[in-house]
Amino acid sequence: MPAGGAERLGPGGYIIVAPARLSNWPNDLTLAAFCVLSSAPAIVSGTAQVPPYRFAVWNLLDSLGWTVSVAASAYGVGRLATGHHTGHDIAILAIGLGAGAIVAVAATRRHRKRAARRLSAAAAGAPEDPS
Repeated sequence: MPAGGAERLGPGGYIIVAPARLSNWPNDLTLAAFCVLSSAPAIVSGTAQVPPYRFAVWNLLDSLGWTVSVAASAYGVGRLATGHHTGHDIAILAIGLGAGAIVAVAATRRHRKRAARRLSAAAAGAPEDPS
């Protein structure tokens, strides 16, 4: 093997990896999954021909809601798990869970409203509204 655990093509085109490099595979797999999942909304939006400004606004709102809900919930759970049971810590957990619930309810309501609009348009014979 080449020095430093570098990869090379072996017989038949296989990649040979030094055992020292395999010790980091969980982190590499996590990074790869993050890269794929973080680019999926952009690919779907591009395929659906969503205007860039609409995509940016919805992506910003979604990212903000996700960040607030996950950060506050994780912080609140961590504080409560370590024995801090003050009203402030419980309020942070409640804010995080509430933000997550608001995002989920808003997404569900929007999805149901759009589905009902499509069904009524299909029943009337009108072309589908892409919005």
